[in-house]
Amino acid sequence: MIRTIYRACRSVYRSYIGYPLTTRHCVGRLLRKGLITHVQHKEGAVYFNYGSATGLKARSFPHSDLHVLQQIILDQEYGFAVRWIQASGLDQTALRIVDAGANVGYTSIYFLSFFPQASLLAIEPDPANFEVLEQNLSCSGAAQVPRALQAALLSQSGISVMIDRQGGDKKDWSFTVRPSTAVEGISSVSVQDLLQQTGWPQIDILKIDIEGSEAAVFSEQADLRYLSVVRMILIEIHDDRADRRLIHRLLIQNGFEIEERSETTFAINKAFN
Repeated sequence: MIRTIYRACRSVYRSYIGYPLTTRHCVGRLLRKGLITHVQHKEGAVYFNYGSATGLKARSFPHSDLHVLQQIILDQEYGFAVRWIQASGLDQTALRIVDAGANVGYTSIYFLSFFPQASLLAIEPDPANFEVLEQNLSCSGAAQVPRALQAALLSQSGISVMIDRQGGDKKDWSFTVRPSTAVEGISSVSVQDLLQQTGWPQIDILKIDIEGSEAAVFSEQADLRYLSVVRMILIEIHDDRADRRLIHRLLIQNGFEIEERSETTFAINKAFN
């Protein structure tokens, strides 16, 4: 009985006090920094403007959207990549960007805020995340309308996958995929096929945060020919699921210089210098 009452009280606290307070704390922090404007709270979500992007959506806690938003625009997780592009004089060119493991789109929006002429393809397998991703990309204000593809990035295309929601911390940003015999309507796509589908001659920024599936994308058996036409790779390696040393070795063998930046491996293709 006592345990039942405790669980009920904890649930009420989280739903009506804890999560709303945490949501408002995160939003308030971003507002005070001047990073977002025109905030509205409605229907379990927060709507806001970021740069030229208007009406962006973040689901309230316990969803991880606001954590991701802080990581991208407050902590500047990919700020070093933006600075590298700017220092190289490429920021005013029509960059081609692939955001694999796009979640709800904040990394895509972040890059487009600096590179408004870029063409961008965002890839996300999870249906709930993908729905918010499409909505947020439609608000980007970019010159080229960014595209969203519901798929899982793997070494081969056409593999049926299902969403595994039990890995990591079980929040929206840590969902991964695993092969499935069931028909869930989600398939894999390879980088090589993305190049064919888009008709792009090269990819300038390939961001990969796919919760361990990088082990399949970068393996001894994977077709890595596409690396010759990728200028920059930003990859978060999950050491509990992928072999960091192997991934580094494969990148170096294919002409990349490697640098670790916080949680991200920053790889530059020397052939483009």
